Amino acid sequence: MKKFFSIFAALTCVACMSGLQAGEIKECKLYSTKFQDWNTVAKGTSVSKQEATTRYSNETLTFSFCETEINPSGTNTKFTAEFITPGFAMADKKTTPYIETSVLKNVTKVHYVHAATGSERGWGLQYKTETDADWVVANSKYCEQAGTSVDVAINKENVQLRWYNLNGAQNAYMTEMVIYGMAEDDGQPTEFTITYLDQDGKTIGEKVQTEAEKLAFAYGEKDLTIPEGYKFRGWYDGSKKRHVEGEDITEDLRLNALVTKIEKAETGLFYVYDLSSPVFYAEDHELIDIAGGKVTLTLSGGKAVVVSKKDGKETSTQADGDKTLQLDAAGLQSVALYFVQDFVQKDAYGYKVLASGDAASLVLTLKTLEDGDKVFLPNGTYDLGEKVLMEINKKNISLIGQSRDGVIIKNAPDYRTESINNTATLYLTGENIYLQDLTIQNALDYYKTNNGRAVALWSKASKIICKNVRLLSYQDTYYSNKIGGLHYFEDCEIHGTVDFICGDGSVYFKNNLLYCEKRGSSGGGNDVLTASNADAGDKGYVFESCTVKSECPSVSFGRAWNNKPQVAFLNTVFDYSAGQFELPATRWTPALMNPNAWPVFCEFNTKANGQVITPASNKVTFVDEKSANATKDIETVLSADAAAKYTMQYTLGDWAATAESDAKQATAELEADKLEADAVYMAEAEGKFVMLLKGSEFFDKLALYNGVEYSLRKANARGGFGQTAKQEKEDIKTVSEAQESLNRKFFRDGQVVIVRGNKQFNVLGAQL
Repeated sequence: MKKFFSIFAALTCVACMSGLQAGEIKECKLYSTKFQDWNTVAKGTSVSKQEATTRYSNETLTFSFCETEINPSGTNTKFTAEFITPGFAMADKKTTPYIETSVLKNVTKVHYVHAATGSERGWGLQYKTETDADWVVANSKYCEQAGTSVDVAINKENVQLRWYNLNGAQNAYMTEMVIYGMAEDDGQPTEFTITYLDQDGKTIGEKVQTEAEKLAFAYGEKDLTIPEGYKFRGWYDGSKKRHVEGEDITEDLRLNALVTKIEKAETGLFYVYDLSSPVFYAEDHELIDIAGGKVTLTLSGGKAVVVSKKDGKETSTQADGDKTLQLDAAGLQSVALYFVQDFVQKDAYGYKVLASGDAASLVLTLKTLEDGDKVFLPNGTYDLGEKVLMEINKKNISLIGQSRDGVIIKNAPDYRTESINNTATLYLTGENIYLQDLTIQNALDYYKTNNGRAVALWSKASKIICKNVRLLSYQDTYYSNKIGGLHYFEDCEIHGTVDFICGDGSVYFKNNLLYCEKRGSSGGGNDVLTASNADAGDKGYVFESCTVKSECPSVSFGRAWNNKPQVAFLNTVFDYSAGQFELPATRWTPALMNPNAWPVFCEFNTKANGQVITPASNKVTFVDEKSANATKDIETVLSADAAAKYTMQYTLGDWAATAESDAKQATAELEADKLEADAVYMAEAEGKFVMLLKGSEFFDKLALYNGVEYSLRKANARGGFGQTAKQEKEDIKTVSEAQESLNRKFFRDGQVVIVRGNKQFNVLGAQL
């Protein structure tokens, strides 16, 4: 056997991986496992061993592991589909679990997959050589999004590896481990495993190929489940790089089938093409072609807006009736197509009024906002598809819907992308934003794995008002993410399961419905209303006169996330109409999520079935499991005097008066003599949006709708429309009557006088 080269000298041979002769040095896959070949080890076992022999270097490899379950054939509902392959190693909920190797001659790199999400969890990696006094951390990143594939460079000789649990409060799962090192070639071609995954992330199968072979696909379109209206685009790796047959194989590959919707130039749809991306492939798209230095876009022949970016500057082009549009490809960075029902302009009342359900117009409008804009959405579903983080980044913006249940802004991210930071439907970064009468829904398929953080509303801003807004999701539905931020919710509805009201800042919730969805597809489990991350200078979450409904049998008021968690529930009502539920014995979750996050949690006067169910005292022993199980007893029941301090003024400071005033609703009167000339009204007919108009335009504009019965709603200071005043049928005036009034007019002193009944009015509707 040849003398073993120093790893640094040997690395010069790594590029020469084809045509090597036996005895030459190269980087080799010394060992790999998916734990299917390991012995079963029960949870909680103190110390176990697993023996193996490395390939190429022929070393005896001993794995010693502690408090780690080995399940060679099992899976777990916390895994995402991409990693649901039989076999895993699971660390106990302790800081002491580990998997440790014996000394290896050298290790160049390590690949492993830690495969469960939800909270901060995962396997870290350390190494130690004979010259290291203690273990050296090589990777300490938590498992991210839908499981995390980790590659860590080691490049050490005579080295041990050690995996450890990153979070003692959580289990950590590993489904795959590969160790690489420099070794003498044995003359046999290196084998690589090609794993094929369907578009839903499930494994179709594997094929082993050698470095001497070219890539040849073992599976194709016939092996996939392709929904109607979708198309198979090819095989891609995790970096979105496309692979083609005939490539050299130099490593194991996980090939994902890319299946996407067939693009159509239809109203309401939008597409964004990042031409600067090294993994953009025009052939995967129906509406764009790049050839001969030109970018050709296929349009609908209707109305479209094309936003192109070149040299960092965006140019917007309106196409009306064009079938195609051609752009110079030189320097072009991106192109976005928005197929709209109409080109949106700001009207005379300061509103940008969209067509019903036109998601393309909504995205384009929010992208081009100016400070102070008001956007009005008629009833309809504004479906954003997989788009996330639709941002509002300007100041003093109002986003107003016709009705809460009728206006739905929704997205449905791939469940494998679940994350508190990457999935939000609406993302607020501008100051002083007002939302009213709409539903925001993140429709990520939570029950596919009974897990998944999917934010409906992410507020990284301050002075945000939600009035009669419904938020629909499951975990992390509402995320307040600005220390010092101020937020006000009135008459809203928030749905979720785990920590579905979470974050920092100071938020006052008045008369809201908190609706707990089923924790899992099979029911059962425990929901958590809040996860506070408040800073010491924040007031946290204050809930005044809110109602809790639940389809989950057990509901916790909240758990302590980080910093100085603060939550107060005052005069809460438990409504059992959606299902019977109970609080845990402690009413709050005792375990802190992060070290030293001792909370200020309290409640006062909670009622169910008309009876007060708040005990006279509820002292909870909170536990900091990450700091040697330190404990602290905290009283969570407020006296009446103590509860009195948790006012809107206390929570929101001087901004409280402004927030309350802005959210106040205006009441409309239908009769023309009671309309305010300069006030803005929304006219509806049979529940359908008709128009916006000022009181002074009552006759001239509504007269266009002859014979239609209508109702009016008056705008408040932020542009949101109040409820129509209650009226008897005979009080509802038709446009025919308005037209009749127009015909009964005369001039007096150079002014038009309108006669209606026995009353006279000027043209502004004021009685004379």
